[in-house]
Amino acid sequence: MTAADLIAEIDQLAADELPRLVLYIAAKMAAAKSPALAADEELLDVNEARQLLGISKSALYHAKAKDFPFVVKVGGSRRYSRSGIQKFIEKRQRKA
Repeated sequence: MTAADLIAEIDQLAADELPRLVLYIAAKMAAAKSPALAADEELLDVNEARQLLGISKSALYHAKAKDFPFVVKVGGSRRYSRSGIQKFIEKRQRKA
């Protein structure tokens, strides 16, 4: 498949499918930059991550990378590894 073929396919997508495609591409790019991140890793936005963690958006934004190792930078934005969050929660529950 050529780039032109791929662009033609993307043009045929419904508008509601584009965000999912962008997240998929972002995950692939992040995986290429970080071998520890699986290529099929589900990346969450800030609202999904904060709900899973049970914290505020502000707390998530201001956390240090060492406190939340599941943060993935994609371009100029942050995404959050679902499996990383789940491991983080499990680890904290074992300590409690």
